[in-house]
Amino acid sequence: MIAETENAIAARIEAASKADVLGYRLRTVAVYAGEFDDGLQTVVRAFPAVWIAFRTLGRGERRAGESWKVPGSFSVFAGTENRRNQKARRHGAAGDVGSLQMPDVPPPSNPAARSSSSISRINSDW
Repeated sequence: MIAETENAIAARIEAASKADVLGYRLRTVAVYAGEFDDGLQTVVRAFPAVWIAFRTLGRGERRAGESWKVPGSFSVFAGTENRRNQKARRHGAAGDVGSLQMPDVPPPSNPAARSSSSISRINSDW
């Protein structure tokens, strides 16, 4: 279920990017697989980019029968490059996305029809 949840988060962000809901297009949306170990130059070529990574499992809660409810958390890493200046790197400029704009991802289901700037919780029954 962890891989399915990572993939669901990536799919929602990718759909928002392709539907032009974000106001910019992401070059890379992926589940993190050690890309940062390949060196900074390789990572920067993927910008603007978002990587999703599993973080941790919380304390499990037993449900009826043999089932359990176990909360999990995931991290989303966002990267962008803008050579204009520090403000442009953070806020964006002339059509280039800034790093502070990137966390504003609309909720799932129909990203093109949404205008909110928060991603909703993904619930999975494990």
